[in-house]
Amino acid sequence: MAKIDKKTFIKIASQNKLANKFGACVDVYDNYDNYKLIALYYGKENATCAISKTGEIVSVTKSENYPSDKIGKLFEVAIRNGGKWLNGFDTVLPAIYKKYGFKTVARLAFNCEFAPKDWDYNLFRKYNDGKPDVVFMKLTSEKVFEKSVDNYENGEKLAKS
Repeated sequence: MAKIDKKTFIKIASQNKLANKFGACVDVYDNYDNYKLIALYYGKENATCAISKTGEIVSVTKSENYPSDKIGKLFEVAIRNGGKWLNGFDTVLPAIYKKYGFKTVARLAFNCEFAPKDWDYNLFRKYNDGKPDVVFMKLTSEKVFEKSVDNYENGEKLAKS
């Protein structure tokens, strides 16, 4: 894990997001005050994520040729640095997160009003006709029950509990 400043983190994460055709699934913020920033390098390739004070893992990105089999290392480092919960669109993401111990605790129906600016309904059409739900997941070994929620805050609350 390399030390990384906020400006460099934002630059790398933004480049990774733009280079990935499914990049709309990832939020890259303008400000990462109070976040632990993580960057892993594999040769010229890289992967990023950030951890909030509440343990939320955000801005998970990888460069185009970062080896997919190495992404587990990013989650290992994130968890060691306090990562406890995350959310994502119900595409391929929940299956990836599940490999690292995250379980779905809440589900929020897709709302076009809150869709990312760069969302492409055609690109994501195989996921609920381009409108995949947002799932909230937490790191746990306990049995959990998925609940439908009516807003983002309630999903977060369940993931943090």
